[in-house]
Amino acid sequence: MTNILNRIKSLQDKHKKLDREVTDLETIREADRTSSSKYELLTKKKEKLALRDEINRLKIQRQG
Repeated sequence: MTNILNRIKSLQDKHKKLDREVTDLETIREADRTSSSKYELLTKKKEKLALRDEINRLKIQRQG
C-alpha cells in the first residue's frame, strides 16, 4: 500500500514538472510556429497525459 502511495506521489511530481514545461513551451510556441516546436509540445502533452492515466490507474487499484 505504501509502495503505491509513493509511486503516486512520484508520478504527481513528474506531472507537475511536465505541466510547467508545457506552459513554457506554449508561451514559446506563440512566437515560434515551426513544426519542431509543435512536435516538442505535443510530445510533452502526451507524456503528461500518460502520467495522469497512470496516476488514475494506481488510485483505482489502491481503492479496489
